[in-house]
Amino acid sequence: MNAAPERVAALDVLRGLAILLILLMNIPAMGSYLQTAFDQPFLAGWEPIDRAAWYASRVLLAGTQRGLLELLFGAGAAILLERLGDEGVGALGRRYLLLAAFGLAHALVLGWPGDILLSYGLAALALPLFRDWPARRLLALGFGYALLMTAVGAAQYADRAGVQAAVERVVVAQATERAPSQADLSDAATWREARAALTLDQATLAEERAARMGSVAEHWRHQVAAWRRINLDGLGIFLNLVEPFFTMLLGLALLRIGVLTGERRARSYLLAGAVGYGVGLPLRWLEATEVATLTLAPRVGWISAEPARLLVTAGHLAAVLLLLRTTAGARLLRPFAAVGRMALSLYLLQSALCLWLIFPRWGLGLWGELSYAGLIGLALGLVALQLLLARWWTRRFALGPAEWVWRSLAERRRLPLRAGLAGQAARLG
Repeated sequence: MNAAPERVAALDVLRGLAILLILLMNIPAMGSYLQTAFDQPFLAGWEPIDRAAWYASRVLLAGTQRGLLELLFGAGAAILLERLGDEGVGALGRRYLLLAAFGLAHALVLGWPGDILLSYGLAALALPLFRDWPARRLLALGFGYALLMTAVGAAQYADRAGVQAAVERVVVAQATERAPSQADLSDAATWREARAALTLDQATLAEERAARMGSVAEHWRHQVAAWRRINLDGLGIFLNLVEPFFTMLLGLALLRIGVLTGERRARSYLLAGAVGYGVGLPLRWLEATEVATLTLAPRVGWISAEPARLLVTAGHLAAVLLLLRTTAGARLLRPFAAVGRMALSLYLLQSALCLWLIFPRWGLGLWGELSYAGLIGLALGLVALQLLLARWWTRRFALGPAEWVWRSLAERRRLPLRAGLAGQAARLG
C-alpha cells in the first residue's frame, strides 16, 4: 500500500456503524436482566414482535459489530505504525494502555460489565510484533483461530452427545430393571446440572431486580460484581483477549491488501458478501434457534459460532464498501463518518445514559419496563440522537471529548479541540 491517508472515510463509516449498532446488542442487558443479552432473551418478553426483534439482532448483529471494531483496531494500528515508523511502536503502546485504562473506568466507574475497551486495548499492544508479517500469514493466523474454535465446539458437541446417549442408556436400564453403569449415572448427573442451568433461579433474579432498582450504591455494586464474574473468574479476561487479538490481525492484513479502504474490485466485495451472507446467515439462524428453544441436545452453534460470526461480519463489510461506491449509498452512509470520528465518546455516552439516566430508579426508572422489542426500539431512537449529536459536534470540534483526552494524554501535549484549530489533531492515527 501507499502511505496511509490522514483519514480514510470508509473506516470512519464502518466504525460509526459498528459503535451505534453495538448498542442494540448491549441495551437488553442494560434495561433488563443481564442474562437477557446472552441466552435468556425471553426475560424481557417473548411476544411475536419480541421474538422477531431478538432473531434479527441475534442473526445480523450479535458479535458482528464487535467484529468490525476489532478489524478496525488492527487497521488503525497499521496506519499509525506506517505513518510514524519505529516511533509508532511507543505511540501505539501509550495509546492502547490508556484505552485499557478508559475500559477499567468504563467498567468500574460507569459500571458496564460488557466493556470491550480494556480487552481491546490490551490485545492491541501485541500488534507491533506482527507489523512486518505478510498479509497471507496474518490471514492464516486469524482464520486459524476460527478453525480452532470450530474444533473446540466440535469437542463440546461430541461430549454433550456422549452425555445424551448415557442418559438414554440410564432410562432404558431403569425401564428394564437393570443397574446402569456408574459412568452413565455420572453423565446423567451432568445432564441434570445442565438442565438446571437453563432455568434461572428466581431468587437470583429477584436479587438483581432489587439491586438494579435500588440505591446508587446497590446498583453500582451489582454492576461491578457482574464485571468481576465475567472477567476475573477462571480464564475470563484471558479468553476476552484472544478473539479481539486474532480478529485484529485480520484487520491488519485486510488494510494492507486494500480491502478495508475499498480498493479492491467490486466483484471481490460481491463475492465476499454472497459467501458471507449466504453461508453465515443460515448458520446464525440455526444457532439462534438452538438458543431460543433452550435445547439440552448437542448444538451445531457450538461448532459454527466463530466462523459464522466472521462470515456475517465479512458480509456487512462488503455491503458497506459496495454502498460507498454509489452516489446514493455514499450519501446515505455519510452521517456515520461523523460518528466514527468520535466513536469512543459515543460508546461511553451510551453507557452513561442507559445505566445512569434512562433505566435506574433515580432516573426515568425504565428498568424492566420494556419488552425486548421495546428495548430495541429505544436503542434505535438513541442511535438517531447520536447521529444528530455527532453531526453537530464534528462541525464545531476536531475531536470528541473522550478522544481529545485520550489522544492528548497519549501524545503528552494538549491537542487543540476546536475544529478551526484542528491541525494535527484531525489525524486518525
